[in-house]
Amino acid sequence: MKLEHKSIKCEFKADESKEHERNGVKVGVIVGILYTHDIDRGDDQFNKDWASKSLKRHRDENRPIRFDYNHGDLIGGFFEFEEKSDGLHVVGEISLAADFGQHIYSLAKMGALSDLSVTYSVSDYEIKDGVRIIKEGEIWAGAIVDEPMNPYAKITDVKNNGEKFTIEEVKEWSVRDLESNLSLIMSNSAAKMLAGKLKPNTENIDTKKLLDAIKSIKV
Repeated sequence: MKLEHKSIKCEFKADESKEHERNGVKVGVIVGILYTHDIDRGDDQFNKDWASKSLKRHRDENRPIRFDYNHGDLIGGFFEFEEKSDGLHVVGEISLAADFGQHIYSLAKMGALSDLSVTYSVSDYEIKDGVRIIKEGEIWAGAIVDEPMNPYAKITDVKNNGEKFTIEEVKEWSVRDLESNLSLIMSNSAAKMLAGKLKPNTENIDTKKLLDAIKSIKV
């Protein structure tokens, strides 16, 4: 059995919100697309639903898709995944219990690592106009990698998977924390300006109203 890798060029903005936990382990979350159905730079193309059987097995066995760094070291898992018209949308979790996981997650947050890749095997394909169309196969793992093969997909975010902020937490935010969370709903320059105006006057603003306003905006 031959295992192959396809990398995807990704773009995302960082979210420095608190990470959440899975079974007591702190994790950082990356949301994006593991593969698309475009023709990549190696003249390969995934058919829609090419991995449906494999994904069903993962769901039936309640087994995440393994999450690696450069197809080597295990750093976490993709616990949520859904095939859509443009590709496989995933929610990946990186364990922050070890220094290496923290390092990789920090590089993703700052934008230094921005590409995903899928490890797979092919059981059925056809060649059409010089393109290998992959009709069926098995997904073995996903990875965050240094260099991409497919330039079309987008990572949507590096985030805390929707963790809610309490009023007490907002009060403890630094200017940098406030700026980072405001940048989720406005441009970075606007977030920086607003954070600078709000934080020095924290005692003079209604924190609950600010919190409700941030939560009410649909990103």
